Amino acid sequence: MANKRVKKWMCPGCGEEAVVPVIIGLPIHDDFERGLRGEVILAGCIVYGDEPDRPVQCRECGWYGEQLRGGKIRAS
Repeated sequence: MANKRVKKWMCPGCGEEAVVPVIIGLPIHDDFERGLRGEVILAGCIVYGDEPDRPVQCRECGWYGEQLRGGKIRAS
């Protein structure tokens, strides 16, 4: 599978460009590699049902939110 560039957003909590997508559920092999490169955060396999559709989190300060349509982010 080809490496695709993952967008990072500026964190509203700390101001760093460190907000990346969160993968919830069973990750595949490529997801582990992307996690090691800091492109995504692996949140684990347990799903509670109240998670946002497209969660994002800051790798620096831990701020948590959701990616909205159009690429914007907001706090959950």
